[in-house]
Amino acid sequence: MADDMNSLGMLELSSIGVAYLVEDAMLKAANVKLLLARTICSGKYIVMVGGDAVEVRDDELPVFWACGVTPQAVIATVKPEFCITHYPGCMLVTDRKNTEFAIM
Repeated sequence: MADDMNSLGMLELSSIGVAYLVEDAMLKAANVKLLLARTICSGKYIVMVGGDAVEVRDDELPVFWACGVTPQAVIATVKPEFCITHYPGCMLVTDRKNTEFAIM
């Protein structure tokens, strides 16, 4: 892996045990280097990796969707008719069952 990494990945997890499993899986599955892995406050663990960006083919569209302010700003600006987002600590808040959204 080149010393000049051009891509970063970061996860915040609420379980140190799960964080160790995720960290291990990332390092085994991808050509990345562990840059940071530590608690940031009680109940929060952060894992950051770096590596080379993957090639984007002509029929693919790269998308960056940061957690927090970025999606809020995009949604406020674009005002989409429909949008799925999340509440902090939850990936999706809805009164519908996940089986209603299943595609397989």
